[in-house]
Amino acid sequence: LAEAEDGRSFFLRKKYERDLADLAARIMEETAARIEAALISLAPDGYLRTATYELSSGSKMLLNAALLLTAPQAEALRETVRRLEGEIARGLSLTLSGPWPPYHFAGEGPRGDE
Repeated sequence: LAEAEDGRSFFLRKKYERDLADLAARIMEETAARIEAALISLAPDGYLRTATYELSSGSKMLLNAALLLTAPQAEALRETVRRLEGEIARGLSLTLSGPWPPYHFAGEGPRGDE
C-alpha cells in the first residue's frame, strides 16, 4: 500500500477494509453458530434470538438465548460458557445472566418461534 500510487493506494485500502470487515463478519457468524449449537444441545426447547444489534455500550450482540434449565443443566451451562470463553475469538465475549423467573418465558415459543 505504501508504495502504490495515490489512486491505486486508495482502492487497495478500500479493498483491504472490505475484506477485513467480511472476515470479521464471518468469524462472528461462525462463533454465534458454535455457541448456538452448544446451547441447543443443553436445552433443546430454549429459544434463541440471533439477530445482530447494537447495544447502548456501542458493542454488538450476536446471540441472545433464554433457556429453561434444571439445576444440573444450569451447572452444565456454566461449564459450557467457561469452555466457550476460552475458544472464542479475541474481542468477543459471553455474558451469562439469570436465573430469571418463569414468567420471563411466557409467550415465547421454542427457538424464537412465537
